[in-house]
Amino acid sequence: MDWPSIILATFLISVGIAAMVLTAVVLRKIFFQFSPAESSVAKENDLPQEIERNMRSEAVVGDFPLVHESIDSVGRSAKNYLKEHPFYIIAGISITVVFYAILIFFNVSLTQVYVIPAYLLLSGYLYLLKRVRHEFMRQFAIANGFSYAAEGTLEGLAGTLFQIGRKKSVFDVVSGQYHGCPVSIFSYQYTTEQGKSSETHDFTVFLFQLNANMPDIVLENKSHEFGESIFDTSTSGVPLRLEGDFDEYFNLKVSKGYEIEALEVFSPDVMADLEDKCRSLSLEVVGDQLYIYKDGEVNSKKDLYTLYGCALYFEEKLSPVLSRMKRSLDAMKGVA
Repeated sequence: MDWPSIILATFLISVGIAAMVLTAVVLRKIFFQFSPAESSVAKENDLPQEIERNMRSEAVVGDFPLVHESIDSVGRSAKNYLKEHPFYIIAGISITVVFYAILIFFNVSLTQVYVIPAYLLLSGYLYLLKRVRHEFMRQFAIANGFSYAAEGTLEGLAGTLFQIGRKKSVFDVVSGQYHGCPVSIFSYQYTTEQGKSSETHDFTVFLFQLNANMPDIVLENKSHEFGESIFDTSTSGVPLRLEGDFDEYFNLKVSKGYEIEALEVFSPDVMADLEDKCRSLSLEVVGDQLYIYKDGEVNSKKDLYTLYGCALYFEEKLSPVLSRMKRSLDAMKGVA
């Protein structure tokens, strides 16, 4: 009997058990304390005089202090959090070393097993990013007098994007009023499949509730990876070509009979702004809803406010023309 090997094996197993207990303690702390409230609402009269000063004060998610300042960048705040709490880094490294030591000692040859520690570490970091992003969007809601919910539903979402794929989820929902109309900003994730492979897609969505039903419009950014083209998926409308190099970046479809009104919507100045400032956006009007789609999640304050500004700009630009289209629609129905 090889006593040194038995003793070493016993030691490694003991350390492994201790590491698992440590992991359980860490996960318990994260999942039972590091959990945001499902919804928070900021009322206008509750907001301080200086919002930026308020956002630099300690921001608390549940009972667990996540950050102590305004979040300018989700990634940077997550890294700062790990620097302030090195226990998590030490625990992760210790567990990884012990895990690999056990595998090497017992001569485990199954290659897939060796990626487990890396997978767990990556999963933990992605979870941290998710929680920081919850707080990031909550701060944005407070700064604008909006409400925030960590999760949302697909109920009432009529855009073509929400007809694509499976495993759909709505989260980080910010809701409020703009010029008397409901507006919401949220993250949307879904999965598409092609053969045996699948791909996960992330979008940031702005939804403006209009005052009346409008003709359908789809403006698809050709650079967006929807998995399936919303331009092709949309069953209503006819393709419309515009002047200049606009067609190099966007596909446009509009309800039949409203081609002239669509040219008013996408006038030369609007097209110039689309190409110059908001080339990363897609746009859709379905009934009384105006959607603006941004590929990927927005994880910095600068990008979020830039996108927010673009969305408000186009809502203000398009609303008057869409109202004229509505009057034309009513007139056509009256004649019919």
